[in-house]
Amino acid sequence: QNPNFRLCGLSDSSQDLATKQYSTIQNKRRQTSTTKATMTENKEDPVNAILEKAKPIIAKLGFGSLVGYCSGMALKKIGKAVAVVIGIGFMGVQAAVSAGYIDVDWKKVQDDAIAQVDTNNDGKLDEEDLKTYWAKVKKVLTNGIPDAGGFSLGFFYGVKYS
Repeated sequence: QNPNFRLCGLSDSSQDLATKQYSTIQNKRRQTSTTKATMTENKEDPVNAILEKAKPIIAKLGFGSLVGYCSGMALKKIGKAVAVVIGIGFMGVQAAVSAGYIDVDWKKVQDDAIAQVDTNNDGKLDEEDLKTYWAKVKKVLTNGIPDAGGFSLGFFYGVKYS
């Protein structure tokens, strides 16, 4: 019998039965906590398992993707600033045109602007021109970078989600 465990008003046989049940419950609790601890120690963390399986891919894409993401994010921020400057400039010029201070041939401005960025000289800015510019930008930004395979993915992710 457990001297610390006395139930008032119970006979000795009832007291013995209660003590046995108490001991059984305590033993089961100890076994359960030991089993849980063992399971926790043996159980592999799912994130570690995924990282372990993806280690070769992460090693190849890691640096290129990182610098690609940073470059894309920088391009997006710079692009927004340039758009603000161009927008403010356009509004100023258009206000001067509207007030009659100057005359602007917007068709000529459009043709001259397209001529500056049209790489295949077809008179319009199209997909082929964008591909040519992307190839030039990618060549400059990935020059000398080891394992730059993930650069494009990181770049476009940076432009889209930063």
